[in-house]
Amino acid sequence: MSTLAQRVTLAFIEDACAWAVSTLAVDPRAPAAASTAAGGLFDDGRDVHPVVGLEFHHDGTRRTDVILFTREDGLRRMAMGGFTFAAVAQDAFEFDTVDVGTVHAGTFHRVADARVPPALEGFGSPLLLAEMPARDGNVRAVYSLRDADDLFSWTALFERDGIPAEAICAMPSVATLIGDGRRLRLAIELDRATGLLGSRVGIEAVLNPTDPAVCDVLVASGVATSDLERLRDLAALLPQSGRYRPRVPDLPAMQMDERTIVAEPVHFSLSWRHGAALVKTYVAVRSAV
Repeated sequence: MSTLAQRVTLAFIEDACAWAVSTLAVDPRAPAAASTAAGGLFDDGRDVHPVVGLEFHHDGTRRTDVILFTREDGLRRMAMGGFTFAAVAQDAFEFDTVDVGTVHAGTFHRVADARVPPALEGFGSPLLLAEMPARDGNVRAVYSLRDADDLFSWTALFERDGIPAEAICAMPSVATLIGDGRRLRLAIELDRATGLLGSRVGIEAVLNPTDPAVCDVLVASGVATSDLERLRDLAALLPQSGRYRPRVPDLPAMQMDERTIVAEPVHFSLSWRHGAALVKTYVAVRSAV
């Protein structure tokens, strides 16, 4: 049986997604998807944060995937896909929103230190690692890019493992965004069967996509004009805030003071799949007391 605190958190997650549907044109399936996903995590004994991550697809589908966060204590030794590592702090559970409900895409762990597979020796330790059950069990690793040389050091590996040519050709343009205190992140995927890099590779950027210099890079990287417009339109709405009254399930007569709810941009991503460039925006929705 769920506790009162869990029911209050679940109510916030549902309300936060419903508010985002009306405010940010989120996929209307998201509130039900988030509620189902959070309920499953509570049933598994997880301590879920009252924060919702939203992953906006800008491909015209309006699809919005859901990310939920759990509190985790201490160091946890883990192994996956040739990595052995210590996981710290919170985990992030990503759920794809689909017509039949939700699909658990993967669980991301923050890495304290890692022993990496031989193919990735020399590239340092990743920031995040995730096993992706919805991607044939492949392992996703996210690395910090401090400068252009960091990015170009991956080129030989990209070429060896058959990363799409469109992604490789875009790297010189992407590299112009790194520097002057700006860091990007590189997301790669290791094929569980072959140990090679999979076809998915992405760049994560904490930058303003309405900046003309950023737009120029996205266009040069193959992003469609319509997708870029949707990315820019959402960026223009953020950050966004509103008012809501917390609900206490099973105690409808109990009135709580109104609070502020805030939607803030986390980063946007640029990736390539089947030769096409894709952009997404990641947003965090939380209560600001």
